[in-house]
Amino acid sequence: MRVGKALAVLAEGALWRVSGKNSLGWRLIDALGEADENVRSIAGIMLAKGGRAAIPLLQRAPAERVNVPLVLALLGDVGDATHSAEIANFVDDPDKTIARAAREALRVLALKYPSNQVV
Repeated sequence: MRVGKALAVLAEGALWRVSGKNSLGWRLIDALGEADENVRSIAGIMLAKGGRAAIPLLQRAPAERVNVPLVLALLGDVGDATHSAEIANFVDDPDKTIARAAREALRVLALKYPSNQVV
């Protein structure tokens, strides 16, 4: 484990949650692509703990093709049924990992919001 990087991501996540600065949140999005699983996990946890504050970042990242599979999973986790259409845009993605992540995110939303129409 890269302890220095893990601590940096943890600190950036804490500062993002306190300050709401998108630049710090975007560092978490970038950290989702780190080789170290622990660093990726910390970034994901910090974004998930940010809840609704993370949604603008999670919406922007797939459009820019940044760490799309993990971002879609997080959007399914912290998003609501209104995000199903944007997630559904990736169901037929040529990258099978992205397509699978989109289908899984839609399943999560359908379980969380069974009375709503989830694509």
